[in-house]
Amino acid sequence: MEKRPLGLVAIVLYKSFAALLLMVTSIALLLTLKNYQTLEAFSQNYVLEGKGT
Repeated sequence: MEKRPLGLVAIVLYKSFAALLLMVTSIALLLTLKNYQTLEAFSQNYVLEGKGT
């Protein structure tokens, strides 16, 4: 069995990391969109004090 070139291994590891990062980001966005109304109510409760005065 031949040993793989180091550059090829690096590319595969980089692409795997990028795919994992995109997967985690998409799951986080999905969960955020599902809880949008809760987040909106939370943000309205914590409006900056100086805003509007």
